[in-house]
Amino acid sequence: MAGPAIDVIMTRDHVVLKTGTYSLWCGRKDGQLIPGREVDPARLDLPMPLGQVWGCIGKIRFFSDADWKLLLIHHASSVGEMPWGGKVYCIEQIAVLPLTTDPSVEHVGLEPPSSSDPGGLRPHSPALGKTRSTRASKEKSKELKDKEKLERRLTEALLWMFNESRSFYFCPEGDLTQCLQRQPTDHETEVPHWQMVDERFFWNKRMLDDLLEENYAGPLADPWVLPVVQGYVEIREIPVQRREMPVTLQAWKPQPEVERRTKKPDLKSPEVERRTKKPDLKSP
Repeated sequence: MAGPAIDVIMTRDHVVLKTGTYSLWCGRKDGQLIPGREVDPARLDLPMPLGQVWGCIGKIRFFSDADWKLLLIHHASSVGEMPWGGKVYCIEQIAVLPLTTDPSVEHVGLEPPSSSDPGGLRPHSPALGKTRSTRASKEKSKELKDKEKLERRLTEALLWMFNESRSFYFCPEGDLTQCLQRQPTDHETEVPHWQMVDERFFWNKRMLDDLLEENYAGPLADPWVLPVVQGYVEIREIPVQRREMPVTLQAWKPQPEVERRTKKPDLKSPEVERRTKKPDLKSP
């Protein structure tokens, strides 16, 4: 992967991602992610090309009654190549694409990365969008406006987390969650690499649940399952006895759910203290 190779096309009912002979249909009404085969853009219903991206992180929503948002890798930079040949990339910018049929987001396009547009999205008609937003806001209740305000703040925090921290990485050709000794052997390379990752470091697994379900899991879904890890990676070559030796430093942060399950007990808690308290040998 030398650059963004996934076409993003918006239709009346879907946002379609297309690469090679595979496609991913993201419902604008229900947010469902459905993998498919190659699609001819000319046969789509009211197709509108939005640009190209590096990959799909998954979908997210902050409230049960809110619209789903599609997280796309808008820009990434090469970090280096792992000893087993997989290229590693650092996510530098994402795009958050609302999965909704709201006409105000109908004309949305992906632009080249820009510091003034951290979401990677631009409205086709800013003035019209602002007028609609102002008129609609007067009719909304205070509770709904507060909810939308909180959603905007959470979206901004999500953008900042990806665009400013430079702590999210992915490897399209391999597994970043395992050390070199645990990489797949020759007879295991036919298995999709995402099926062999350490789930503790599969940061976006829950965002791709639709593709991992039994109904859709398979060869059509495999190209769209891109494990993203959070942490730090550095690849350098150092001189050792007049030879350049590649050295890779990796440090990953486990998912919050896994981190809670593996958290060590508090040795000062009353419950642990009762279990570990030594018997009083002087008592009668």
